Amino acid sequence: MTAMTDAYALALLLTVLVECLLALAFARRGERLRLLAVAFFLNLLTHPLANLASGQEFSFLVVEVAVIAIEAVGYRVAAGSTWRRSAGLSLVLNTVTAAMSFAF
Repeated sequence: MTAMTDAYALALLLTVLVECLLALAFARRGERLRLLAVAFFLNLLTHPLANLASGQEFSFLVVEVAVIAIEAVGYRVAAGSTWRRSAGLSLVLNTVTAAMSFAF
């Protein structure tokens, strides 16, 4: 693998790990496994798309807002959370991992 591929794989792994752990922290009893699975698969969808969009002249903020919106819909549909909870969860999880991207 190239250094660029290694860096992307590490970024994906860290994003999935952190967002899944945070999703578990916010999960209610009886929904932990479902919320964990939804967080995992949403990140496998949105992380590569965000990476592609970042290389297409879209600003960081625009990409992150799109990711938050897509994941909010995903939490609503796949996890059955309310719109308010889905949006809040997506906002918190993605704010943390977006901030992490500046540290690495």
